[in-house]
Amino acid sequence: MPKESYTLGIDFGSQNIGISLVRHTDSIPNQPLYLGTIHVDLSGPEGLASKVDERKTMRRVRRTQDSKKRRLKHLKNTLNSIGIQKEAINQIVSFSRRRGYKWEQKEKRFDRKAKKEYFNFSGSRQEFLQSLNDEITKLVPQDKREQAFEKCKEILDKAPTEDIRPNRFNNRNPSKCRWKDCKNNVPAALNAIDLRLNQSLYIKLIPAFDLLKKNEAKKRELCEKIDSYISEFGQLAIEYQKFTEVEHPDKEEEKILNKKYSGKKADFKKYLLSLESTIKEEIIENLKKNFQNYYGKELDDIVKKQKSGRVSFCREHSPVYIQYMLAHKEILYKEDIEEKDIKSRQQQILFSKIWRFVEARLFPLTEGQINKIAVERNAFDLLAMPFDEKIELSEKKANELYWYGPQYGHKSTKEMLLKEFDGHCCYCPKDNLSENEAVEVEHILPRSRFRFNNYFNLTLACRDCNKRKGSNTALEAKMPITDKAYEAYCKYIEERESQKLKHVFHVIKKGILYAMTESFLKQTGIKPNAETQLYRIGKSLLEKTATQRGPRPLARYLRGKIKAAYGITPNIKYVNGRHTAVYRDLIFPEFDKLADKLSKEEGINHALDAALIAFYMPDYAWHEKRMYDYKTYEYWAERVKARAPKLDENGLPIVSPPEPISGFETSSKLNPSFYSIDILSTSWNRKHLATHKQEPFGITNEGIPIKRKTASDIIGEILKKEKGKYKKDNQKLKLYINSISHKALRNYLIGVLNETSPHEAVVTRLIEWLKNSIRGAMKGNKFSPHPSSQKRKENLEKFLNADINEILKSPEKFIPPNVGIKMLQSENIAGLLDLKRVDLKNICKKTGKPAKHYYMCQPGIKMKIVAYKADSKGTIDRDKPFVFDVKQNWAVVDKSNKKKIIVEDENHVLNGRVLSSGAKEKDFLRNWHVALNKYLSDNFGRWYFITQGNYIEYENGKGFFIKNFKVGDGYKNSDLRGIIKVYKSPYRWLNSQKNNS
Repeated sequence: MPKESYTLGIDFGSQNIGISLVRHTDSIPNQPLYLGTIHVDLSGPEGLASKVDERKTMRRVRRTQDSKKRRLKHLKNTLNSIGIQKEAINQIVSFSRRRGYKWEQKEKRFDRKAKKEYFNFSGSRQEFLQSLNDEITKLVPQDKREQAFEKCKEILDKAPTEDIRPNRFNNRNPSKCRWKDCKNNVPAALNAIDLRLNQSLYIKLIPAFDLLKKNEAKKRELCEKIDSYISEFGQLAIEYQKFTEVEHPDKEEEKILNKKYSGKKADFKKYLLSLESTIKEEIIENLKKNFQNYYGKELDDIVKKQKSGRVSFCREHSPVYIQYMLAHKEILYKEDIEEKDIKSRQQQILFSKIWRFVEARLFPLTEGQINKIAVERNAFDLLAMPFDEKIELSEKKANELYWYGPQYGHKSTKEMLLKEFDGHCCYCPKDNLSENEAVEVEHILPRSRFRFNNYFNLTLACRDCNKRKGSNTALEAKMPITDKAYEAYCKYIEERESQKLKHVFHVIKKGILYAMTESFLKQTGIKPNAETQLYRIGKSLLEKTATQRGPRPLARYLRGKIKAAYGITPNIKYVNGRHTAVYRDLIFPEFDKLADKLSKEEGINHALDAALIAFYMPDYAWHEKRMYDYKTYEYWAERVKARAPKLDENGLPIVSPPEPISGFETSSKLNPSFYSIDILSTSWNRKHLATHKQEPFGITNEGIPIKRKTASDIIGEILKKEKGKYKKDNQKLKLYINSISHKALRNYLIGVLNETSPHEAVVTRLIEWLKNSIRGAMKGNKFSPHPSSQKRKENLEKFLNADINEILKSPEKFIPPNVGIKMLQSENIAGLLDLKRVDLKNICKKTGKPAKHYYMCQPGIKMKIVAYKADSKGTIDRDKPFVFDVKQNWAVVDKSNKKKIIVEDENHVLNGRVLSSGAKEKDFLRNWHVALNKYLSDNFGRWYFITQGNYIEYENGKGFFIKNFKVGDGYKNSDLRGIIKVYKSPYRWLNSQKNNS
């Protein structure tokens, strides 16, 4: 170890990331300089996933609209070039504008949460083309009809992939091989089906290969069989590819191919199950259970569906990768990862944010060097259940399972053990033990000697057995686990599995208990020594976690960044999660990780684990590979304690952290030396300041916002019941009816509120009114021959002919979603409508003016302007800030005086821009900046523009990070007093402090 070095430790959790910076010197081997928890909201409503997905959806919508305009323009020019008359061209283009069919994807995904769709307003591709051909027949001379139709078909009938860019996360695969020092390009998955099959089948059968390691002949046979099946499945995949290239495939031939593929898949399954005679282990049961939902489904994806993308390794290193996996050797990935190598957009953003934090916040504390990056190699963050069962769990339940582990659903450890062993003492025939009786939570390996206080080590014992066992291990005391207790535990696991609550720990503990039962010990003749059992525990843990993926990519990404920025190549240290738990138990014995995770205050467990990962400690891995004795363990444990940092009164490491960045870093309530950082609050994309969510509204003549709601939803809300009673009582029902915008309908429904069953009466009247309105509208309506118009007509007629009683049972089944009613919204919403758009093509018959559309935006504020007055001598009064909000339409609102506008003229540039009005945005913004600067210079002596993610500096030298402008997140207008400078981010402020010093 050098005289002084620095290690960056990182611990991944489900929502939080622990980060630590530890200094090592000859005199103090482990000295924490910074301990923090980075809060990463990925899946919440305000999380990174929602932002990325919303932006991705908006980009796709814009691309679709642009593609549509481009196609129609191309169609118009093409028809003109072949001599079609202008009037006919306009009608054909108008007909084609509503293409009206959905592209029939080859891959259909089943969404378990999707609502049943009763209505379809889109015809098939064939229906649309037939209707278009009929229109061309009416409009185009006979000698040009065929040519015109072929041109229309060629331009309009393209797959979406030719115009719409695929989802970004499906298009970010690295094009270079991921093997260390390899510069070969990797083939596309469709051109390398053999590689995908190799990796899929060999990797998923690793447990079988492990169990055959002593039977080389059977192992060679398995390899030969897999290679043979790969060749046959590969040929079938080629045959399936031919069908994808044909527009109208032969259904009979496709049926024959499906039958051939199903037979081959059944043969493969039959062969795998034939291994039962060689492998007498639980793996066979797993094969039976998971083949259809796991192995078989994977084969379907590769052979039949042939998903796009790229494989991870080139043809040269793909077989090498498989060999390494089968031998449980560490894969030689590329040492460094760049942004372009990261597949997920979310991960790319997160990694770059963490790097920016390390560079700006932690590097200044290290005198410009980080010598080592330490991360966990693997962890038990996965549930032991098939993937198709896992995805059915709600996010809340999955999180609960993760936090509680096998104790989920039980109030205490004792209650859990009573359930697990069905009240049986594990060491004697006593049963029917209850929580109130003399029952003890017992450690198989005494905690006083082995520090192994976890789920695997816990059993249930009566008080007499616990006393008799004393400080010995169960086998030293010659007290094996009774067969009845073991059988009770097996039954308990089956029940947990049926409830989808089975955990990976259950499988491990079952193996440990079985190895200590009376039956097993008689059969094997194993001597009663604790060393054997601890070795088996370590071996089980090692096997279960050997193939789990950890945060290695982040370590390699950070190493590449540090090397490029500072010319330093730090080493990467991988630490097993189970080892971290052992170190934590020794160094911080009073720290309760589970209680910390479940506390309502900011937890510090991830930061503490990050420090443990970064510490230089005597290696624990060798304990899992050798026989284990008490004296060796004690010697090792004392060395660990000697290297631990000094502890405070709470038993946590003493840290002297730098001054926190106000608003950006928060001291934990549990320990002020631990910081919490909301790293995603710094704007990852400057465009995030602009709206990423729009909700459309209308406006009545009185200025009240209105919003359309489907008639089926309105009926559902009226008839909704809770605990057998209508959710809306008579008074609430009256208020609800009064929120209907249509005055005549409102009065019509209120007339039946005094009846015996007002809810049914109101709904019946509403359906009758809807039917009469639709009949009247359909009399003079000539529906277009377009398939979508015909579908709409068909659905409306179905509703008109339906019996009211049937409609009341399932309104969503009979009332089309295009039948709706405008509802009045709260008048308070009017102030939140941040965008206005005019529809120049839709002129109101009454007013003769274009229709206007209003939108509520999120976020509502682009930025704030903080301005200060100056006296006659030019002195700035920074104690009285004037605050202005800049809305999404660039309107400047005076929040200090609660004025809606700062200029009386409604059409003034500072009152915002109306979209689609014809004025170019760049011209508007040029005039807006000129007018704003003039207004501010005429009225104030100094002003600042503040957006989220900025850091403001005060006259007294302190500062504050602006996370956002929500009061609930800590923002106050009083924070805007005394500002002397605004920095783009807290990192810019840190750099300025560094330069000044």
